[in-house]
Amino acid sequence: EGVQQCRDACADKGYKYFGFECPHGDQVHCECATGTGHQNIDQQKCKEFNVNSGGHCSGPFEASGSIGEYVMGAGDIGSLYEVEATAPAPPPPATWKCECQSGFHCIAGCDNFTGHTCAPIWTTTTTTTLYQGFIVARGPCFVDADGTCVSSPDFPHAYGDNQECEIMAVGGVYKLDVKVFKTEQFDTLKVNNHEFSGELDDVQALQGMVLQSNITWQSDESVGKEGWRLCLEPAQ
Repeated sequence: EGVQQCRDACADKGYKYFGFECPHGDQVHCECATGTGHQNIDQQKCKEFNVNSGGHCSGPFEASGSIGEYVMGAGDIGSLYEVEATAPAPPPPATWKCECQSGFHCIAGCDNFTGHTCAPIWTTTTTTTLYQGFIVARGPCFVDADGTCVSSPDFPHAYGDNQECEIMAVGGVYKLDVKVFKTEQFDTLKVNNHEFSGELDDVQALQGMVLQSNITWQSDESVGKEGWRLCLEPAQ
């Protein structure tokens, strides 16, 4: 990276050559020139300690990276290279993940869901495990840390007035396991285009339902109750 910065800085100012002198720790002198104008010496002298220059320029004397291998010179001895317009090596092919707002989970392969921003992450040799479970894309509903269950706002306490949530289940095909359900008549949970409210006995059709779309929740302007808690099971 430092080599490329030196080369680019010299190129930006119109110099034909760039080079290095006196490497010491993580620093080195970057030099620009329009011509050689100096005595050529054996390349080995440019990449070893110069005993005649004192102990300051102590190396390392070589550097390598995506744009090649370079010698760093020594004390009172400079390396010299022609400025070239060689582009840096291209990055590896990209996969995609979501960078999510606070409290949201990141998932691979998503397409700009509400509340998310997709950004590339460069592929490495590390194996990535895709997230599986619930994600709250919008609203104050909350998901357990492992993603397996989602609950109404403030559960098990009463949810608030005029609240809305949108919930997704990602990473597989799931059916619902309804743990708790107690809502006011006009506070509705919408699943697969069907609206549910009331108590457990009123939502028996929800138990074991295979998810085919996002879940939405909406409460009206009054009378909050305990709410609901849903968990995921793999659909056989």
